Amino acid sequence: MSMQSQLEVMGFEGPHVRQAIAATGGTNVETVMDWLIAHPYEPSTTPVAPTITTTPVTQPPPSTTANAGGDTGDHMDTSTTDNTPADVSTTDTPTVHNALCDHCKEQIVGIRYKCAICSDFDLCEACYPNRLVYHDPDHLLDAHTTDIPVTSRPPLTEEEKAQALKRLETRRVELKKKKEEEEKARDRERELQRRRSGQEAQEAQKKWSDAQAKRTADLARKEKEADKKAREAAKAKIARDKAEREARLKATNAAPATTPTAAPVAAAAPAVQKEYDTCMVQIRLTNGSTLTHEFRPTDKLRAVHQWVASNRTDGDGAFVLATTYPRKDYSGQALDSTTLKDADLVPRGAIMIRNL
Repeated sequence: MSMQSQLEVMGFEGPHVRQAIAATGGTNVETVMDWLIAHPYEPSTTPVAPTITTTPVTQPPPSTTANAGGDTGDHMDTSTTDNTPADVSTTDTPTVHNALCDHCKEQIVGIRYKCAICSDFDLCEACYPNRLVYHDPDHLLDAHTTDIPVTSRPPLTEEEKAQALKRLETRRVELKKKKEEEEKARDRERELQRRRSGQEAQEAQKKWSDAQAKRTADLARKEKEADKKAREAAKAKIARDKAEREARLKATNAAPATTPTAAPVAAAAPAVQKEYDTCMVQIRLTNGSTLTHEFRPTDKLRAVHQWVASNRTDGDGAFVLATTYPRKDYSGQALDSTTLKDADLVPRGAIMIRNL
C-alpha cells in the first residue's frame, strides 16, 4: 500500500495528503503525518490548480482493460490504483481532463478522481472531499493528474482545453469578486452598527443629562419654597409677638384708671410666659426632606445636632444647624451653649442643616 493510501485510510483527505507529500518530499510517513497535524486541512470552495503531476502511463491493449460486458465509458487506469502519482513534479498549467464531474457536471480540471470499480464515475477536486456522500463509500477513487485516453470518445482539442481553463478562471474570478463584495457588505454593516451604537450612547447621555438637570431644578425650587415658608412663618411670629406686647402695654397703662378688682389681676395673666416641658422641632435636610423629633426646652443644640447625624437620610458629611430668618448658623461652642429655648424653638420650631 502506498504512503497516500495509508494516510487516507487513517482519515486524512486526499488533497491534504498530496499537499503534505509535496511539502515534505515524501521521505517517510512520520514526517508527512507531522506536517498534516501541524497544518489543518481547509477544503477550498473553488478548484485549485494542482502542484503535482505524474508521468503519463501507457495504456494496455483494449482487450486487457475492457469490461466483460463491453466498454460503456472511458477505461480505468490500472497503473494508478493507489491514489498517489508515481512521479511528483511542479507544473504551471492544470490538466484539462476529457471527463465531466458526475456531481457538479463541470469539466474536470486539475486532479481527476476516478472510481476503481465503476466504469464511468468521476469527481473533480472540489467535490472529492464529499465523496462518501456522492458515491458508494466502499468504492475507492483513484487520483489522476494526467488525462486518461478514452477510446469511446475523441480527446479534447486544444481549443476545448483552453475554453475549460477559461471557464475555470472565470469561475475563480467570480467567486473572488463575490467574496470581496460580501466582505464590503460586512464592513458597511459593521460601520452602520458602530454609528447606531454611537447615536444610542449619545441619546442615553442626553437623556441622563436632562433628567439630572430636572432633578437639580426641582431641588432648587423646593429649597426656595421652603425658605419662603420659613420667612413667612418668621414674619407671622414677629407680628404675633408685637401684637402681644402691644396688648400687654395697653393693659398696663389702663390698670391705674380702673377700680382695683379681680378683673385687672385676670388681665395681667397673659404677661406670664407659659413653661413647656417638651418642644417639637422640624429639621429640613439638604435633599428637601424633613425630620421631626421631640426635645426638652433645656436641651442644647448639640443634642439636636447629634440626633440629626444619626438619623439623616441625605448623606453623612459634616454640617451645621442654621435658622432661616433671621439667618444664623450654629456650630462649635454655639451648639454647646445655646438651648432650644434660647434659639426660640419652643414650643415648636423649624431649623435646617447646611453641609460644610
